[in-house]
Amino acid sequence: MFSSKRVLPAAAFILGVCAPKIARAQQSVVDSVNVESVVILPLGLPASGSRNVVAVRAANASFTVKPSEKGQVWALLRSSRREVSNAVAARSLRATTTGDTVQIELARALTAPGHLDLGVPLGAALRIAGDNGGEVRIEGVRGSAEVTHSNGGVTVLDATGHVLVATSNGNVRVRLVSVERGVPMSFITNNGDIDLTMPADVRVTLLIDDSIPLESDFPLVSSGTAGARSRLRRLAVNGGGPTIRLFTDNGKVRFHRL
Repeated sequence: MFSSKRVLPAAAFILGVCAPKIARAQQSVVDSVNVESVVILPLGLPASGSRNVVAVRAANASFTVKPSEKGQVWALLRSSRREVSNAVAARSLRATTTGDTVQIELARALTAPGHLDLGVPLGAALRIAGDNGGEVRIEGVRGSAEVTHSNGGVTVLDATGHVLVATSNGNVRVRLVSVERGVPMSFITNNGDIDLTMPADVRVTLLIDDSIPLESDFPLVSSGTAGARSRLRRLAVNGGGPTIRLFTDNGKVRFHRL
């Protein structure tokens, strides 16, 4: 006979994993946009006249970003609101292009929490600005990413180049498969943990307050503080390199080797 103490945690785990997907499936599609023929060359180098930067801004919405097929940029807005945009109703999303940048933003404020599913070309540089909407998750795009958010966690997996993240009330998780040399990065949250994974041969210098708990797979060599009275420690990884600023008010930092 199975013990209820074992069954209940298992059930809770399943609900915890599946609940966001179930909730999203119950949301209705409010609006969508599509930008055709965005071509990205290998290593993120744009062809002449191509668009290789995708900038997205939305409040009261969570985000999921994944690679798209055929070099397109597309966005699908879902909401618990049952009304769906049509030819008469006002559009909820707006897409514009300027030079090499595709800009996607809300055309009007959301009346209920929404979710943005985004598809971008492999290797695109991302600039995400969110506010008060839940998690931002970027996975498999393999470009650089800059994310500013509030009241939500940020996850960036398998990025290349550089990543900047600033959020509040959420964890930050970043996995970089390659790092752009000579470019500083920062990972900041006011209330949450920071989990950072980088290649084994990465050469960087961590800048972190000495009050923040730090766990590292890499040997860390202290190179002093940022000033005579500063509590900011400089910790060299593989001899040191560009600065990575790490900050959390209420959490810990974990630094992993890829």
